[in-house]
Amino acid sequence: MANDAIVVGGGPGGARAAAALAREGRRVTLLQEGPHVGGLAYPDLPVSRGVSPAVNTLGEQINGPMRTVEVDRGIQIDGKTHRLPLGRAALARLVPASQAVGVATAWSRTRGTIELQKIIGGGSEQRTYRDWVARRFGQPVFERFYKAYCEARFGPPDTVSCNAARWVHGMVADAPVYGPVAGLPITLDGVEIRTNVVVRGVQGGQVETDEGLFTGDVFLDIAPHRVVGWLGDAATPAMIHDVGFLAARNALQVFVRGPQELPFETHVLGGAPFYRVVRPGLLPGSGPLEGYLSVHYALDEGDSLWSADDADIAARTVAGLDAIGIKGASADGARVQRIRDHHPVWAGTHLVRMRRYLLALEELELSPVGRAGLHSPLDLAQETAYLEGLLAPDRQTLRALLRDYVEPPVLDPVDRARLTRFVER
Repeated sequence: MANDAIVVGGGPGGARAAAALAREGRRVTLLQEGPHVGGLAYPDLPVSRGVSPAVNTLGEQINGPMRTVEVDRGIQIDGKTHRLPLGRAALARLVPASQAVGVATAWSRTRGTIELQKIIGGGSEQRTYRDWVARRFGQPVFERFYKAYCEARFGPPDTVSCNAARWVHGMVADAPVYGPVAGLPITLDGVEIRTNVVVRGVQGGQVETDEGLFTGDVFLDIAPHRVVGWLGDAATPAMIHDVGFLAARNALQVFVRGPQELPFETHVLGGAPFYRVVRPGLLPGSGPLEGYLSVHYALDEGDSLWSADDADIAARTVAGLDAIGIKGASADGARVQRIRDHHPVWAGTHLVRMRRYLLALEELELSPVGRAGLHSPLDLAQETAYLEGLLAPDRQTLRALLRDYVEPPVLDPVDRARLTRFVER
């Protein structure tokens, strides 16, 4: 079966890549291992937050016109919702009296160290999420505000890279935020879609499946640990070793009816297995979701919640909301969205291993796309900008594309992060 391009799906990124290729005039086949295109049981529901900090031409071609969205944020802690940014007085009230002196002392000491470093230079090494937070705010602040959040979203704070903290808490984004006017469904006109396809092997120019051999340029929105299993002898020992360090978590997104006085997104700082609650009805084109809450989990492979019955997941989600002080949610009409490998875990030496793996794919004439394929938590704007560069007639090298759109930021002044904002991106 000859095609100009074959996209092996795995998530929304595969569907977006197929749509982009079709708009280039390519004859595209999208292969999806499960029953749903792009891995989405409900393609009409917004994935993640459904918003982007920027917009580009290809993004609008795939998702339709974009418009600015008012995005307010908050944190949920000790049974109450607090809108961001927090004033200093409000922040002080969130620290128990028994911890106040220790928090203030540690924070003053860290801020003093930061100011001194501006004069004399130097600084301590940062490797982990814990290091990043403690260097800016002190260990007591990490324990109070950041630890449980990291565990729910990324994993153990001492194994998660400082890049995860830098990306979420340190990338200041005061620019407008955008959402698609008509919601987030991806138009796949002109794409041949094959679902429930079992992939047996992959190499440059072809994909072997239980339905036969597909030939053409190959694009992969599949996590690294699964790709190496398809490469056979083409996967070198060094590549297999690197991929062993590139883990990912599955996304579970649960839509339940709930109270609407919350901010657009509320980040949960403990007391629940989920890390974020979003009001999707505030997005453009999402009127049918008014009255719903979108509750976001990041689950490790093998977590029992992933394979639980949808009704059970919804009931447990409602109970979890109630436990942290978000009262009045209901599981009636709930919908559960599962996306495999949607949360790449930046841990340890992830950057150098990720880069070597992706460059090895380029040598094999395979093109990684999407969050899973690139092993990076791209937002909508980054993903489509990368695709635009990848498909350009005068495309840059993969090294340049990774540097410009995929790899975590390098510049990170220690005095930029603000606890009063908590989430910057």
